[in-house]
Amino acid sequence: MILIINKSKKDARSLAEIFHIMGVLAYAATPAEALSEISLQYSAVIVMNPALLPAKEEYAARLRSYAHVPIFAYCDTEEIENKIIFDGVIKSSAYATSILSVISESRLNIPKFESA
Repeated sequence: MILIINKSKKDARSLAEIFHIMGVLAYAATPAEALSEISLQYSAVIVMNPALLPAKEEYAARLRSYAHVPIFAYCDTEEIENKIIFDGVIKSSAYATSILSVISESRLNIPKFESA
């Protein structure tokens, strides 16, 4: 499942609905709701328009502290700052299939711990 975060819940729901049509579970939330919603049931987080968040570095760190999942910035520009804060940057003009491809690739690159 993908957690989609945006200050405008309507815009987050629009992206979530596209994923639903493709058969992918997605949940839309505002930044405040997402902090109580985040859990290990999510395979990825998409933060739409991260520039609108007052402290996006702290916000991303809080999300990571609750669940270790890849967090992506979904925005118009590929700011260097976003590339440092988030696990990836997805252009808002990207098709849903491209978004899912980026998420899938990142999931493959997450270090896996082997038991002894």
